[in-house]
Amino acid sequence: MAHDCTRHRALRLIFALHKIKKSYHYLKMPITKQNTNRPIRNTNTRGTQIQAVNLTNGQRAACQNVIAQLTFADLSGRARTIHTNHPARLDLQGILANGSLNLQVQVGANSVAGALVESSSLLTQDSANQRGVARAVISALNQSLDSNTMWRVFGNVENR
Repeated sequence: MAHDCTRHRALRLIFALHKIKKSYHYLKMPITKQNTNRPIRNTNTRGTQIQAVNLTNGQRAACQNVIAQLTFADLSGRARTIHTNHPARLDLQGILANGSLNLQVQVGANSVAGALVESSSLLTQDSANQRGVARAVISALNQSLDSNTMWRVFGNVENR
């Protein structure tokens, strides 16, 4: 009889732990993209701020190409040019004080798309989730290119 009581307690404990794990799963936030509605600002050669850069079809295609080359492995390290397809390049401008990555697509000296990627979305070790994060960043950069506004990628995914 004591054996059944111990077994019953063990099963109750397992059930309680499972319930806690399940509720923790719901606290995790999926990867989310958000338009900050802040325009991408550039300065011309006279130092005057300009709102938007008018891209030719070839420049836009080059920008889309460098965005499409992005992988999860690119989302780490120090400031650098990640990919180039003349005349466009994808730069990691640096890491902000809050840990977010500042990614910018540039044509010449002008930024034409940008995304801030929060560090919480980069914590996954699962390869499928890493591909999902990279796709979200690619999507945010493409939407930034279309809207001429900065985008934000945040949230996290469960490691499995």
